Amino acid sequence: MTAEQVRALLAERLTQWHRGDPQWRCWVIEADGGCAGIVGWRQLPMTQATAEIGFMLLPEQEGKGLALQAVRALIQQSLVPLGFVRLVALIGVDNDGSRRLLTRLGFRSVARFEHSVQLAQGWCDTEMFDLDVIARQAF
Repeated sequence: MTAEQVRALLAERLTQWHRGDPQWRCWVIEADGGCAGIVGWRQLPMTQATAEIGFMLLPEQEGKGLALQAVRALIQQSLVPLGFVRLVALIGVDNDGSRRLLTRLGFRSVARFEHSVQLAQGWCDTEMFDLDVIARQAF
């Protein structure tokens, strides 16, 4: 993602939050004195205890461990204290870096969806991961 794309997503997602609000809560990932990407979460409607997480880095910031640190901090400092017990993440099936990150944090692959997300390059397949925060107890 370009810096402009990250800024556009932030502007779209930076609104006041209330429990039960489906809007994304996002934070900037900083590195080298600037914006490296974003990390965030949103509460899912099917239960008060489930949240979806997401993270995006600028291409030049990938592979430095920034997303791992940001997602771990997000879980420890926001989601566990708020009482979320199940986390999910949806990634592109060809996103090996995100798959490794989620697996390292204890997430497991639970489903695959064909043509489920439309991006600039067209419709993409996605893979869903989940984490039982209580069972994991690593955070």
